[in-house]
Amino acid sequence: MYKSRSLWRYSLFQIPALLSVVCLVAVGVVAILGLGCPNFLVWLFLGLAWIALMWTLVLPLDASLRTKLNLKMGLAGRLAISHAVLWSLLTLAVLLLVLPPLEAVCK
Repeated sequence: MYKSRSLWRYSLFQIPALLSVVCLVAVGVVAILGLGCPNFLVWLFLGLAWIALMWTLVLPLDASLRTKLNLKMGLAGRLAISHAVLWSLLTLAVLLLVLPPLEAVCK
């Protein structure tokens, strides 16, 4: 059975959580100050924050899959990591479609 521990103790949770906060702060700074090409940078930082958030959810998703659905540890871990990889690739694909037209407008 899964013992409840503070997720903040694990670097797999800390690093993406901090990265998502940094990206969201960067979105705010770019939006308020209008640095460079605001639309391009806002979309870029929002995409990076979304990817970091999906990697932050790996441990909680793994724990909930093990406790709620009674999945084995290996299967729950693979599903949680697959979830993060899927959203990372989808976000990257969307950013690759959206960012070049935004960059062309700024030049």
